[in-house]
Amino acid sequence: MIWDALVIGGGPAGAAAGYWLAQAGHRVLVVEKKRFPREKTCGDGLTPRAVRQLHDMGLAAPLSGSLRYDGLRSIAHGVTLELEWPEHPDFPDYGYVIRRRDLDEMVAGAAAAAGATVWTGTEAVEPLVEDGLVTGAVVKRDGATEAVRARYLVVADGANSRFGRALGTARDRTYPLGMAVRGYFTSPYHDEPWIESHLDLRDREGNHLPGYGWIFPVGDGTVNVGVGLLSTFTGWKSINTSKLMDAFVATAPERWGISPETSCGPPTGGKLPTGGSVTPNVGPTWLVVGDAAGSVNPFNGEGISLAYETGRLAAAAVSTALTTGDGLALTRYPAQLEEIYGLYWKVARAFVRAIGNPAVMRELTRVGMQSRPPHGVGPAHHGQPAAPRRARPRRSRLQDGGRHGRHRPGAVTHPPTHPPEPASFAGARPRQTTQGRGGGGVGSAAADGGEDGDLVVVVEDGRVAVGRFVPVHPHPGVPEHRGEPGSVGGAGGVEELAEGGGVELVAGAAGGLPGLGEQAQADAQRSAPSASEWSMLVRAVGSASSRAGSIGSPVTSSVP
Repeated sequence: MIWDALVIGGGPAGAAAGYWLAQAGHRVLVVEKKRFPREKTCGDGLTPRAVRQLHDMGLAAPLSGSLRYDGLRSIAHGVTLELEWPEHPDFPDYGYVIRRRDLDEMVAGAAAAAGATVWTGTEAVEPLVEDGLVTGAVVKRDGATEAVRARYLVVADGANSRFGRALGTARDRTYPLGMAVRGYFTSPYHDEPWIESHLDLRDREGNHLPGYGWIFPVGDGTVNVGVGLLSTFTGWKSINTSKLMDAFVATAPERWGISPETSCGPPTGGKLPTGGSVTPNVGPTWLVVGDAAGSVNPFNGEGISLAYETGRLAAAAVSTALTTGDGLALTRYPAQLEEIYGLYWKVARAFVRAIGNPAVMRELTRVGMQSRPPHGVGPAHHGQPAAPRRARPRRSRLQDGGRHGRHRPGAVTHPPTHPPEPASFAGARPRQTTQGRGGGGVGSAAADGGEDGDLVVVVEDGRVAVGRFVPVHPHPGVPEHRGEPGSVGGAGGVEELAEGGGVELVAGAAGGLPGLGEQAQADAQRSAPSASEWSMLVRAVGSASSRAGSIGSPVTSSVP
């Protein structure tokens, strides 16, 4: 038998591809090495973008039994932000937390219900090549090997992607690589309506690191606790993530009850190829999707929504090839990836390289954690401003030893006894940009200006500057005023952000930076992106708001 499509891997990307191909009436086989239910290292959080894809696959009802959360609580150095998901025309205003062992079985079951054949306990050992074309795979099943032939293949075997490497794919090592470790702990706050992010992650010596810790309530008596780290940090290879996890567990807020005694087992970890770092992602008869293609958001390490979306896009390309008989239809897939994610990923890569420097990261948090989100709420979706929200009946139970009272969604709270000390990264999202004006000015500038106090990062000609957006008002009798004292005013090639605005420099790698000591200056210089990076502007919208994983409009490609 020759299948229309063979999908290697039954995780989010593979199951989604199998579902959409089966929905289109094609004969599709999905092979998964493990048997469901099986564990996967993951934070278990579903963003509204991921929820949208699951709803499109008809899984709203079974998904509703999982823990639903309202938004993100972000904490750094005594400052707490609670940011609800915004109302949006295309995405729901909530997310879910569900263990991957349950989620992946659910979606694979949906693919089977749609008509796909799913073989679990089946490993794709190597590609089957005939007359120079990949025509299937040699699979190992029930202790025996056999050849499985198909007209097209979708490779979705995860971040390590042995099958993809056999086809010639490789990760670009100049792209950021994420590393994460997670474990489960019993907790009295297992059903909180907030996922929690800690942005002042430190090593045992108290040094700031360009990563974060998280605590995600699972709703079954446990919480998912983990730490993430970026390869953009100097010396990252020498960092033991297991020890970093131990340090976070030891310093997590006491109210969660997280300790070695409440651990449900040893933590597990993995690596996250980000930003479309794996190429090629298409061949004459095959496509690569999900983590196997490096489709992980560099800003936040979120990959589930992108796995569902790339699986859906690949299914549409394969379906078109099958129905038209034109194999060149597969070439549309990489073009779509670039169209949907390209600019966002380029901005993200430059940004995470900048925050690989601890000095820059501290300044980002110091400013960002005290910045107000647009319209008083967050996080916002790229290309869609956050909208004012209605009050909700659900409220946080956060007490934190009695220092904090109840919080209104979107509120910024501080300990009453002292102001917050400098903290680390606050998160960002890209803003649409237009060509700046003025010789030697910013290569890209905010099309819609900025708000007083907004945090910005400017990358131009291999230099990076981090600062606050400050309004520029003409003075009587003065033709043009380019900022208040301490603004950039041309330092490092940065003169002007937008019509009526400027940047107050707080950190960067442009040289001659006020307010930074010699060591911070040296660190900032080392953090500068290469000259090949785009000129771009990044605006922070509140603490870690980029965890939305929201890039443009939802993927709704029809599968012919």
